[in-house]
Amino acid sequence: MLLEVWNSMPETINSLKCLAKAILTIFLSTYSCESLFSTLNNVKSHNRNRLHDETSLACVANMFPIGNSDDEGVLLSEDEINLPTSEKYFSIIETKLRGYQRTNPDNCAMLKACVDYQIKKEKYYLDANLALLKLYQFDPCLYSNSEPIINILLKSIMNLPKSDFLACTALVNPNNISSEAFNDICDLHSLLDQCRFTEAWMVIDKLEPEIKPIKGFQQSIINYIVYVVGITYQTIKYSLFKSFLPDLEEDEVIHIIEAKEWEFIDDMMFISDKSSLIKSQNIDEKIKFEDLIPVVPSD
Repeated sequence: MLLEVWNSMPETINSLKCLAKAILTIFLSTYSCESLFSTLNNVKSHNRNRLHDETSLACVANMFPIGNSDDEGVLLSEDEINLPTSEKYFSIIETKLRGYQRTNPDNCAMLKACVDYQIKKEKYYLDANLALLKLYQFDPCLYSNSEPIINILLKSIMNLPKSDFLACTALVNPNNISSEAFNDICDLHSLLDQCRFTEAWMVIDKLEPEIKPIKGFQQSIINYIVYVVGITYQTIKYSLFKSFLPDLEEDEVIHIIEAKEWEFIDDMMFISDKSSLIKSQNIDEKIKFEDLIPVVPSD
């Protein structure tokens, strides 16, 4: 009996080997099929996302194509440019900058178009500007000319007293900028930050070719100067205040003073800062003496 069992063991072992081999073959076949299906699904998903991205970029390009500042009709018409349209446009840009897409070099053309849009339509979108500067920082090959960087820096100066300019210059490598205007723009920001307005206007005159395409630049600097004067002075001579401003007509200066509701007597201006006015209030005592008797110690 034992001899028969011993003789049949090789056949049993071979059968087990065949069974194990069959199971392993089935498992590998199933795993390969699942991997294949997963790969196909990923490819389909990638194609769908790519199609969606290309469609979105095409929509943005059709709405806001890239063009030179001298081109006519490269952006939307004046009747079509309004706040909801701008918000919709910026929301599209925001969607394209989420997650890892923020450093996608394919977004470079879209972000340049966004800078052109801000320049021509007096809009401002700091996040898109920072994203473009970050792309230039990561991939210097995308950098072809200094115009977008110069425009971004000038737009950030228009947003004074906020520190947007410092955030932008932190992403800029001066060695990659061939334009001499970069140093002048840095000097301009430094002068405005130090309230050396007379010298700042001289630098602005020097930067006229770069500033000319940017709508509202001079007015934004005037607004910043008026803001600084309003929080700094209580009284100031009219002649001194006028020296802070560019060559404006007398009526324009008077209009600024009246718009701020400042008093103007002879050569003296009286700055009224409503936020610093002390308003007296009548305090009504609501606690009666009888209410204090329980807590007042008695002898």
